[in-house]
Parts: sequence; C-alpha cells; structure tokens
Amino acid sequence: MKEKFFSNLLFLLLVNLLVKPFYIFGIDRTVQVTVGDDVYGLYFALYNVSVLFYILLDLGMTNYNNRTIAQDTSLLKDYVPNFLLVKSILSISYLLLLFGMVWLWQYDKLELRLLLPLALNQVLISFIFYFRSNISALHYFKIDGLLSALDRVLVIAICSVLLWGNVVEEFRIEYFIYAQTFAYGITALVSFAVVAKYAAFRRFEVKWDTMRQIIRESLPFALLVLLMTIYNRIDSIMLERLLPNGAFHSGIYAKAYRLLDAVNVFGLLFAGLLMPIFARMLKDKQPIESLSRLSFGLISALSITVGICCYFFRHPMMTFIYGDSTLYTATVFGWLMFSFMFIACVYIYGTLLNANLNMLPLNIIAVSGVLLNVALNWVLIPRYQAIGATAATLITQFLVAGGHIFLAIWVFKLRFPLVFLGRLLAFALSVCGLNYFLIHLTPNWLINFVLIVLCCIAAAFLTRLLRLKELIGLLRAS
Repeated sequence: MKEKFFSNLLFLLLVNLLVKPFYIFGIDRTVQVTVGDDVYGLYFALYNVSVLFYILLDLGMTNYNNRTIAQDTSLLKDYVPNFLLVKSILSISYLLLLFGMVWLWQYDKLELRLLLPLALNQVLISFIFYFRSNISALHYFKIDGLLSALDRVLVIAICSVLLWGNVVEEFRIEYFIYAQTFAYGITALVSFAVVAKYAAFRRFEVKWDTMRQIIRESLPFALLVLLMTIYNRIDSIMLERLLPNGAFHSGIYAKAYRLLDAVNVFGLLFAGLLMPIFARMLKDKQPIESLSRLSFGLISALSITVGICCYFFRHPMMTFIYGDSTLYTATVFGWLMFSFMFIACVYIYGTLLNANLNMLPLNIIAVSGVLLNVALNWVLIPRYQAIGATAATLITQFLVAGGHIFLAIWVFKLRFPLVFLGRLLAFALSVCGLNYFLIHLTPNWLINFVLIVLCCIAAAFLTRLLRLKELIGLLRAS
C-alpha cells in the first residue's frame, strides 16, 4: 500500500503543480488586482457564505461513499442511481435554504446577483466530488488526478482570453464566476461519464431502503464536514459583517488566504489518497502505523518549510504577487501561513480516524473548534481586523490538530519514538536557521527563497525526517 500511495502521490503532485499555481497566481490573483480589493472582498465573503451551506448538498455522503466503495466495490452499481437522486433533492433544498437565509440577512441586489451563480457552482462541485469519490475508491487515482485539474484548466483558458485578449472593455467579477460555472459543468459531465463506465448500470433503479441507509449512515460525516467548514470559513464572513469597511478587510484576508488555499491543495491530495487506502487496510486488518508515519513525515517536511519560509519572506512575496505590500497585508499573510503546519496534521490523522469511523470524538473536536473560533473572531476582529481573524485561525487550528493527534494515538496505539520527534524538532530548527542566516544572502529575494527551499529539502534528508533510500525503494517498487 505504501508503494501505491507514494507513486500516485507523485503523479497528483505533478498534475497539480502544472495547473493550480498558474490558476491561483496567474488568474485568481489577476482577477483581484483587476477588480480591486473591495469587489473581490465581497466576492470572497459571498463565496464563503455559499460554502457554509455546502453541507446540505453533501450530508457527508462523499466521505461515506469513498470509504464504503473502497471496502466493497460491488456496491457501486446500486449506489450511483440512489446517490444521484438524493443529491438532486439536496441541491433544491440547499438553494431554498441559502436564499432564504440571505434574504433574512438583508443582502442587496448586487450581492444576490453574485450569490446565485456561486450557489450553482457549489451544486456542481458537490456532484464532481461525489463522482470523483467513486473513482478514487476504485483506486483509479491517476484518472481522479486529471479530473481534479480539469475545471482549473478550463477556467484558465476562458479567463486568459477575457483578461488579456481584449475581448471585453472591462473585466468584471461576474465573468470570473461564470467561467467557473461553465468549467464545473463540463467537469461534472466528464466525471459522470467515467463513473457510468465503471458502474456499468443500464438504468436508474431507485431503492428506497438503500437511500435511507445512505442518508442515515452519512449523517455523522455530514456534521463533521459542516463543523469543519464553519471554523475554516467563518473568518471572512465575520470580517465583512462585523467591520464598517468589512469588504476591504475581507479582501486583505483573501490575499493571504489565497496562498493558504494553494498549499492546502497538497494536503487535500494526501487526504484524498489516504482515505480509500486506510479504509481498505483497516478492513483487511493491516497495520497502518508505517504508512501514517511516512505520510506524516512527508507532509511535515512540506508544511514546516512552507510555514516558516513564508513568514520570513512575507513582505517580498506579497509585493511580488500583488504589486504592493503594506505592513497589514504582510502581517496577516506571515502569521496565517503558520496554520498550514497544523492543518496538515488533520489531513493525515483526521483521515485515518474518519476511515475508522471515529465520528463522535471527531465531531466533539470540531464543535470545540467552532465555538473557539467564533468566540475568538467575535473578540479579536473588532479590535485587530484581519490580524485578529488570523490569530483566531492559528489558535483554533493548533488546538484542533492537537486533538486529532492525541485521539489517533489513543485509538490506534500509535507510537512517536523520541528519535522521530527529535528529527522533527531538528528539522524545524534547521529551517528557522536557514531563513535567518540566508534571507539576505543576495540582493534578489527570489534567489534567496529558492536557495533556502532547496536547503530545507536537503535538511529533511540530513535530519532523516525523510530517508532517501526508503523513498527510492518506494519509487522503484511502484
């Protein structure tokens, strides 16, 4: 299983490194610079509003389906028609509830006009994730990886023409949203075609008992997704609602959060690969400690390097990406990126606990995260604006990650030898030292940054957090 995990991880990393950085920094960043922080900040807040209600589209069925099909692929033929009917009903419910709530919140016409296609986008995304959960459950990881990048490729193509092709007089945020809608629609159709091929069903036969079972067994997953969505996405909404010039501060937060979203893609790749692999290993009663420690070592090397390097280079990175960097923007970015180190832990141990159906303690941790995050935002945002939201995120993610690690140790009797912890600490100190001493090595910050990252990779092997012999062996075995 380790060999399959490593080879497919390399493929997914390659696909996403080719596509998603250009989407985030070439398209998404250019859209914000073009339309301005106020307009983009409103879009970012409304996007997070649509995401908050996403759980109604899914009810945890994607995670449940991924785990269940990975353990018994014969269920695919019966599950697909029933899942599609349930998700269609949930999509209507989502749209009704979402627009009922925003009407009570007294959003104006512009906000409602932007929210409608954003809501439709969430509906399409929910179908895409469901289709892809089947594909990854069957262990067709390379097909899943290509589908994960398809929508971004289409948005890049459309927005490149609109932004730089002189086909519109003024680029508007609506164009960006509509491009996403088209891309998600095409990706959903292609994903469905792939699933239909492997499911091999000839007609849609609805089984009400199956539908009730799907919904009943998905609810614990649904609650977990809802709670995690709230403490991950509520920050920008509270910024926009609690401050007089909230859209501006939400836009500043969005600038920093864009890079956190970018690196979170790699954490999601780990989770997407590990869920079906862990589920099958647990069913077959195979030991999971070796794979969990390997994946934790890999993502720790990545997250520690990203968090510390981004903090030291916060000013030049913000200036390079957005053309200008204020102390406010750089401070938010520098501290926010540290949270990736804690989010990365959840991608490993949260996925393992999810695959083992430890839903009650996971939901208790998530409820605690929501209460803590909302309380911290309520206190800190009015006084410190986006910096307060950043502090709330950092504290919440640290405590949530700690909860996941301790729970995994308790449930699976995992061991973290002192040697391994010592290597982790030595690597973190090495990354800090490299940044402190080499940040001004040459007049060009980009050269310094690349040099430090390369040195961090070397440090990961020198401290034996990563072992070259093991990785080469996995690559050859795959």
